[in-house]
Amino acid sequence: MGFQMTTGGLANTNIRLELAKHATPILLRLFVRDAAQAQKECRLLELLQDTVPVPRVLYFSPQNHISGHPLLLLDWVEGQIFEDRLEGCSIKDIGAIANSIGESLAAIHSYKFESCGFFGEDLSIATPITICGAGLLEYANECLITKGGISILGPQITKDVLFFLEQEGSLVDEWQIEPCLTHSDFSPSNILLDGADSNSHVAAVLDWEFAFSGSPLFDFGNLLRDPVSKLPGFTQALTEGYCHSGGRLHPEWKRMSLLVDLTAWFEFTTRKDIGSDLAEDAHCVIRATIEQFGQVHP
Repeated sequence: MGFQMTTGGLANTNIRLELAKHATPILLRLFVRDAAQAQKECRLLELLQDTVPVPRVLYFSPQNHISGHPLLLLDWVEGQIFEDRLEGCSIKDIGAIANSIGESLAAIHSYKFESCGFFGEDLSIATPITICGAGLLEYANECLITKGGISILGPQITKDVLFFLEQEGSLVDEWQIEPCLTHSDFSPSNILLDGADSNSHVAAVLDWEFAFSGSPLFDFGNLLRDPVSKLPGFTQALTEGYCHSGGRLHPEWKRMSLLVDLTAWFEFTTRKDIGSDLAEDAHCVIRATIEQFGQVHP
């Protein structure tokens, strides 16, 4: 018997357990950040079990007698976090990983819902939202003006990005897609890989607490931040895997993804504990998006 704290996970607690009467390790996941997301994540993992690579749910409880937090017991999935594999990837390795990630994303986005919004515990739409150009601008104003993100970005870049969204935000309105399951934190730190070299594939997609009914653009925007977007051949192999597995993309999906991914950086500026590094990243990414937007081609 034994236990080990796992790396990664910025708010919730993940512990690898080895039990005498269980042949393989188990992951204990304690929902420290937001207890309300625990049952939602459990329901999602059960829903996706046969179509998306996710850990198998062994047990769920809305509370525990020691810390009081909701807990999940999951099958432990062996592999390496994609974030840790980034350096030193060969071109073949990159192609295999990207293709497999595209297949997994297509499977995730195949789950459709009647409207966009945030899930309740039973995966019904508890809080409807609208994803459109006007909505992007409204959200930017809420974060940067109403909630004070301007103090992080400064008045000039705040003015620039609001004007930018007034001019370019309507592009997302050109893709009227049926609302689909959106992971919303689809980053290299939440993608577990199995295999090596050209045999690499997705072993599990982790951490579903932010998932909602939305658009594929959010997941593509999150994934294709630097440095992933700079991996040679990654984006092409990603889209090939995605489309081969039934996913559909608008010709302007790359620029659309840049637009919707700005919402994450706007939200970062509202955090009281943002820290200097994240604040600088937000400033740089928003500025780069404005300056390079016209240079992004289909």
